[in-house]
Amino acid sequence: MYIYLKFKTYKFKTGVSQQTVGAILNVLSGDEEKPVAFSSRQLRGPEVRYSVTEPESVAIVAALYHFVYYLHGTHVKTAAGPSRESAV
Repeated sequence: MYIYLKFKTYKFKTGVSQQTVGAILNVLSGDEEKPVAFSSRQLRGPEVRYSVTEPESVAIVAALYHFVYYLHGTHVKTAAGPSRESAV
């Protein structure tokens, strides 16, 4: 694990299964990504019946809530799914 540093660029990646969502927060250091924190939770109630794309959104929102103290005031990139990437 890498030590959290303010004023760095962070990237979080999300993953979804049929019952859970998870995320990894990485700091970008040159061309490398180093892990800072991890998050996961089970899908609740009607979330289990969502279509394929909706749990990805749940994963991003859950990660933002979980990592809010790390991400506040920093530049963040997200990577949801195998090859999608966007800036938040």
